[in-house]
Amino acid sequence: MRADVVSRVTRDVEAVTEAVADAVPTFVGAAFAIVLTEAGLTLLDPWLALAAALAIPVQIIVTLRFLRRSRPLYTRLRREEAARGQALVESVAGAGTVRAHRWQDARLNLVAQTSEKAITTQRAATRARNGFNGGLNLAEFIGLGAVLSAGFWRVLAAGLSVGSVTAGALFFHRLFGPIGAVLGSIDDLQRAAAGLERLVGVLLAPRGDPGSFRSIAHHGVLVRDVSFRYGSVDQPDVIEGLSVSIAEHTVVACVGESGSGKSTFAHLVAGLVTPRRGEVLVGGVPAHRARQGGRPAVMVVTQETHLFLGSVADNLRLGNPTATTAQLQDALAALGIPPERFGRDLEAEATARLTHADVQLLALARVALADPAVLVLDEATAHSANDEVLMRAAHRITLGRTTIVIAHRLSQVRDADEILVFSDGRIAERGQFEDLVAKRGGRFAELWAASGGA
Repeated sequence: MRADVVSRVTRDVEAVTEAVADAVPTFVGAAFAIVLTEAGLTLLDPWLALAAALAIPVQIIVTLRFLRRSRPLYTRLRREEAARGQALVESVAGAGTVRAHRWQDARLNLVAQTSEKAITTQRAATRARNGFNGGLNLAEFIGLGAVLSAGFWRVLAAGLSVGSVTAGALFFHRLFGPIGAVLGSIDDLQRAAAGLERLVGVLLAPRGDPGSFRSIAHHGVLVRDVSFRYGSVDQPDVIEGLSVSIAEHTVVACVGESGSGKSTFAHLVAGLVTPRRGEVLVGGVPAHRARQGGRPAVMVVTQETHLFLGSVADNLRLGNPTATTAQLQDALAALGIPPERFGRDLEAEATARLTHADVQLLALARVALADPAVLVLDEATAHSANDEVLMRAAHRITLGRTTIVIAHRLSQVRDADEILVFSDGRIAERGQFEDLVAKRGGRFAELWAASGGA
């Protein structure tokens, strides 16, 4: 889930960072002020300090109650906000598919439902926070009342001066700020704890039983009687009864209208989703279990390229964490990328000024480093098709491996060994470019004419 990942690396990281940067120093400074103020009260009169301590039980009870209520609320809120973001991202990114299957009302209802859940939880968290603040105010009222009452008694019984009592009351009033800061920072720490829990969850997430992974026997792909649907059982199949065999070391282009099933087909081959019926085999192994050299046998490069903080070398090593600098340079050279494109010192070169085409080149270079048996290119050059270096790299990365190209522009499929034309979750036609264009009344010929050959 892209939105869930984005939520974890943005809002959750932000919550943890703010807690470390703000809450911890505030806690330390306030604790120091509390200790000094309490010492001052004790020096004025121990009974005043003892009276002020009556506020502590109330503060403890209120804080423990808030901790019990807020932690699950913040954790649930993080999940619900991620679900709401995912519903929005899926609906916008797949707008064509949504329209093609007439899912507009269903997707709008999903966005409304996930938003309502998040809002309801946010309101509950706000009520818990308001109750916490009200409890702290009550503790302050009890403590100040006790200090004044004890001071009145000590003036009459022990001759304590009115000035000392006044100083004691002001000392206690001065504690409101630091005590409020200490206990108030608990709210920030609770949010940070919920965020940290989700961040750690990424590292602890099950990655599958290593024993279930299997090495592939060849580089071919076989899809046999596959049906697949997104969501609940009342949704229609996006892929229905699909069977196709892709020979190893060939380039196969998938074309079709939005919602025809071509991207879903690519996700099935990549093992990102599993069919509800039938099987998808890569090298004779189920796609989600297929491995080559200990790594996934299939790699996907989409038009949604990602750039991470750090150097160019750091970004490249996502394809092979153990690669040396020389191997990184060799991977770039193998794709025809000139050294000056990223600078000669890949370890020191930052990524801040890279263009979109540069980021796409990094994604293709990661493929060269990972060296998968099967590659899925889902419009990997969509936004920078006029960059000659990028187009050359996209061509070279397909050599020697089975490649599935999801093409939204028909001009990109001329050099494919075979073209699969998708329609309503099935393959309506398949063949080579010249044959399909020449086929009168054919689906591809209609698409080619409608696109004007572009």
